[in-house]
Order: sequence, then structure tokens, then C-alpha cells
Amino acid sequence: MPEPSNSNLQSNLALSTCAKAIAKDAALSVDLDQSPTATQLGLTSTVGNIYNSDTKRTVKRGISDAIALVAAHHDDHIHSTYKPTSKLAQTLFNEMERLRCEATGAHNRLGIKSNLGVLWQYNFKPPYSSDSDQLRIVFTYLTKLALKQPVSPTPAMQSVLSQWQETIWNSTSQLWPQLLATCATQSEYAQISLAIIATINEDTSNQASGNLSDTPSSEEQHAASNE
Repeated sequence: MPEPSNSNLQSNLALSTCAKAIAKDAALSVDLDQSPTATQLGLTSTVGNIYNSDTKRTVKRGISDAIALVAAHHDDHIHSTYKPTSKLAQTLFNEMERLRCEATGAHNRLGIKSNLGVLWQYNFKPPYSSDSDQLRIVFTYLTKLALKQPVSPTPAMQSVLSQWQETIWNSTSQLWPQLLATCATQSEYAQISLAIIATINEDTSNQASGNLSDTPSSEEQHAASNE
């Protein structure tokens, strides 16, 4: 494997410094190839196969920003308390939480919002090998809209949205606006996220490879909300 160039090293150092400042954590470890918590929450953190240098720089900035915002705004204990156990529900729940962190921290930072928008497109490059991949696109799209974040789907993503969006929206339209209202409180946001996932009608659930109805008990949710 070739050694990284001086320009890459300098770029990564600059991104690391910016991420520490955004997270307000001078000890934050910023590895653009591996951030366990951010990756757990759905971050795609491999940039080696991007050949357009401008896109690669923006995606790297987006990864750095996402790592920083997760570090600043995510509480793993709260997340673990509410996190469902079924694979697909957990994936959607994780990504909705990461987008909460991004929306909370990006607020009036237009550059960060732009970087994260490009990263979102990069996270969902075709081909989409399963229905669950397509559901992830729709869920992250609707979450970003609900949180008032800029969103520009690619033509391939738009094709997926045209297939799924109406069905999911019709099942959950009363819940999406509550994401923005609860964005500042992770436990309340988690409960709305779970309600959205669980409220998807049975026909939609059966189209996807997984069970979306798995949520913590009411006793577990109540205990977490009081912590």
C-alpha cells in the first residue's frame, strides 16, 4: 500500500483539527477510515474508491463533520436503552439518530450542511441490492426533510423515493414533524423514531427484509426518559 502523500497528511490533519473544534473535544480521535460510534450509526467511512478529487475532498470533510457531531451530541447509553434488536429496525434507528446529531450541530453552519449533503449521496450509491437498502434511502431522506436539512437526491435515489416514499409517508405523516420538535432531547427523539419505524404498515414491512416492529417495552422507555 503506498504511503499517503504530504498533501493528504496535511489535509487529514486539518480535518482532524476542525473536527476537534466542532466537537469541542481536544482529545477526540478522528480517523477518517474508522470511527466506531459514527460507523455504528450508519456512517460510510471509506473514501478510497472516489476518483474525483473535488468529490473526495468534500466527502472527507463530511465524514470528519459527522464524526465530530456524533461525538458532540450523541449519548450511547440513551441510544442503547431504546435501540431495537431486529436488524432492519436497528439500522433505521441508528441512522435517524446520526441525522439528529448532524442537524443539531450543523444548524447555521452552511459549509457543514453542504458537506453532509454530499456525504449522504455518497452513502447511497447504487446499486441497491435489497429492499432494506431502499428503505434506508427513504427514511434518511424523510428524516433530513423533517429536520429542515438540505437534501438533493441523485436520479438513482429519486427513483427509489418514487417507489417507496408515498407508502411510508401515508403511514407516518403525523409523526415526522415531531422529530424536529424533539431534536434537542435524544430520549424523546428516540421514542418518536421508534414510533415512526413501528407505524409503517404491514404491507411495507413485508416488502423489506426484516422486522420493523421490534421496540423496547414501555417500562424500558419510561426508565430511560427519566434518566
